[in-house]
Amino acid sequence: MNKIDLSIIIVSWNVRELLRECLLSIQNSKQDLSYEIIVIDNASTDNTREMLEQDFPNLDVEYNKVNEGLAKPWNRAAEKSKGEYLLFLNDDTKIFDHVLDKCVTELKSDNNIGVLGCKIKNPDNSIQLSVRRFPTVWNQAVILSKLHNIFPSLIRSYMMTDFDYNKSQNVDQVMGAFFLLPRTVFEKINGFDEEFFIWFEEVDVCRRVYDAGYVVRYFADASIIHYGGASFSQRRPLKLQKMFNKSLKIYFKKHHHKVAWIFISLACFKSLILAWVIDLFRLKK
Repeated sequence: MNKIDLSIIIVSWNVRELLRECLLSIQNSKQDLSYEIIVIDNASTDNTREMLEQDFPNLDVEYNKVNEGLAKPWNRAAEKSKGEYLLFLNDDTKIFDHVLDKCVTELKSDNNIGVLGCKIKNPDNSIQLSVRRFPTVWNQAVILSKLHNIFPSLIRSYMMTDFDYNKSQNVDQVMGAFFLLPRTVFEKINGFDEEFFIWFEEVDVCRRVYDAGYVVRYFADASIIHYGGASFSQRRPLKLQKMFNKSLKIYFKKHHHKVAWIFISLACFKSLILAWVIDLFRLKK
């Protein structure tokens, strides 16, 4: 059996055309390394299955009967994969020539790198903010209260708005849209925590990677396109807020003091009221 350098794992939900573009961009790009693609469809209802069976008949695809979120199908795909390195890739991204080669080469250059993220751009080629510091009680309380919409400077440090995206450097966390790990590190930290349905699962991995003695690396010399929010846009604000809150509380329970978890839990309750008001206003409009 030929050795596979990279396993590309994509979990998709109701973004048929973006998924098609993503898969074509990988297949049409020039890469020197060997790779496999594994897709898990999260019970899409937009004829994603028909598209995959027609346009990519030889692709390794698994079809879930229900939406399992991200962590669980990511782990399942990683377990069946064969690559030395694992790339967890969003379904609304585009890959270009030698991006995968460059990123795997960078990962190989330093055994201390536990997670690697690349430069992520919007469809108009502007930089997408993909690097953040770890969550704190303060920055998450601001976000839960929606104050950052009025006073964006309150989370400037958390969002790292002054970060130099043209310089490769170690960071706290990188966006899960392009999330590359050595299999050895992934297995050492026992993969993704399946208690997370969506949101904060990659932040949790970055935190555990650091705790295990590795670093998270932002790599500026390779870039992809990320449309962003395609699946989220199909959810109502209150539903999204509930999902966000649940994952945030799981994260704080794992990585912060109990007092911080209690404070965040109270802030989460208030955020649901705000989300309900937003939902009501949109329905009336």
